[in-house]
Amino acid sequence: MRDNIDRVEMYRVGCGFSECADFCLKEERPLPQHMLCITPGVVNAAFACEVFLKLLLHDAGVEIRKSHRLEDLFNRLPDNIQKELKMRTIVKYGRWENFFRQKYISQISDAFQEWRYIYENDWSKGVSKRIEIGFLLAFRDSLKEICTKRRGGDNGTTG
Repeated sequence: MRDNIDRVEMYRVGCGFSECADFCLKEERPLPQHMLCITPGVVNAAFACEVFLKLLLHDAGVEIRKSHRLEDLFNRLPDNIQKELKMRTIVKYGRWENFFRQKYISQISDAFQEWRYIYENDWSKGVSKRIEIGFLLAFRDSLKEICTKRRGGDNGTTG
């Protein structure tokens, strides 16, 4: 684990990407503009999740590996943090799994990598990019709440 990580700055970076995602995903935008902002919104929300997860791992003394996979980072969290995060996300989103017992976190796990390079997708194969944005945002908001609580309630932002 790197000792030179500035936890306050890490938290502020997570909050910044979280705010940017909210800005991109505002539904009040005219439809063409809203559609153009979905990909940046997903990328920013997923990266905010990654930063918050890595902050929680760092705070717990768990080695932070270079990974963008949200599910892998989640699985490395101590059990008590996993349980709290799962519970908060379920309260916000309503469930952790879809009707086929597939975990939503598996579906959003590679969102940062896949959506920031969405232009590299081979659309001729008919593969569409699907993501449960509501779950991603509920997961992100739950992470932010836990990180804020652990920072003493000071969210480190001006808004």
